[in-house]
Amino acid sequence: MLAGAGFNKEQVYRGAPCISCTLLLFSITSYYFWRLFMSKNIYVGNLPWSATEQDVRAAFEAYGEVTSVKLIEDRETGRPRGFGFVEMEDNGALSAIEALDGTDFGGRNIKVNEAKPRVERPRW
Repeated sequence: MLAGAGFNKEQVYRGAPCISCTLLLFSITSYYFWRLFMSKNIYVGNLPWSATEQDVRAAFEAYGEVTSVKLIEDRETGRPRGFGFVEMEDNGALSAIEALDGTDFGGRNIKVNEAKPRVERPRW
């Protein structure tokens, strides 16, 4: 079974993975390390319902590379809930938070701060 997954029988018996598996594991680990420690997740609140991910991305790209933008929608209706999250590299994130918090965006003063980890709640 392991021989078909990039290991030959000799490596399985010795407990040593093949070099390509080691490199793949290193690449995956490096990517998640970068996502955890080199980027910030930013909360953006009080967004107008007409705001799109492209609009929000454009506002934040002036301060650094934006990794992702996610605007939250109501599960049942699919309508925007007026807030979202922007993930961007560390230094740009701090600049964006300082510069954009309280500014006018589509006729509303947006709230911008570092996102807090989501609290686990029981699902009923």
